[in-house]
Order: sequence, then C-alpha cells, then structure tokens
Amino acid sequence: MSKSDSYLKMHFTYLNDGETMTERMWVKSVGNNYEIDNIPFYVKNYSLGDVVSGTIEDGNLVVKDLITESGNSTIQIVFYDKEIIRTTMKTLEELQCQSEISNIPSLIAVNIPATVDYFGVIKPFLDEGFENEKWDYQEACLAH
Repeated sequence: MSKSDSYLKMHFTYLNDGETMTERMWVKSVGNNYEIDNIPFYVKNYSLGDVVSGTIEDGNLVVKDLITESGNSTIQIVFYDKEIIRTTMKTLEELQCQSEISNIPSLIAVNIPATVDYFGVIKPFLDEGFENEKWDYQEACLAH
C-alpha cells in the first residue's frame, strides 16, 4: 500500500511474549504532530485518527506521546476459521466499522468510530462470536 507524499511511516513499539516488536503505521502531518491513518494490528492504546507526537531515532520517525484521542476504539480479532473472515468484515462494515486484514491471514483489526454504539451493538456481536468459538478478540484501545 502506498500513500501520497503527505504521509509518513511511524514506528510504534509493543511487547509480544516479552520481546519488543515494531509496528509501522501510516501517519499524516497535522501541524507539528501526526494523525494515525491505519487501524493498529498489534499495538495497544492507539486508534485510527488519534493525534500523536513523534521524534526521529536512528533515521526513523517514532511515536513519542498521544496528544489527542480520536474517540475511536480498536479491536483485534483472531479467527479460528479463516472462511468466515470476509463475511464478518462485511457485517462489521454494515455496523459502520472499518476493518483490515493483517499480514497474518487469521487476524483483522477493527476501527469502531466514536459515533457507533460499542457496548450496545458491537460488543454483543463480538461476544457471540467468542462464545460460539468463531474467534477471540482483544479490546486494544477502548475509547467508548
């Protein structure tokens, strides 16, 4: 995926089984800060549309601080059956949520806009899939 010249890749670090990993996400300049333009697949505590500050380390743009929350939430879902991923993504889209498939084919990241009823609509849907052993999910960044 390529973006226009106004977009940059920013490095976000996270722990995976005690090992420090890096997720690179597209951001766009907003004054002296940056707006996240990806749904995070691995990183917690950030969502699409959040504004962050950054610094240059070893030639890479690295996140420094969260400046402004977007109000969006990020959910990461791991599917037990890859055959239901597309239909689940379509259902989430019908519920006004954007989703993307990661480099791991059984993992998707979901953006829940601030205007969507997470606890009344989305969470019951996620819980039903979990209870029926279709997937597991994590609330990586809950702003609702």
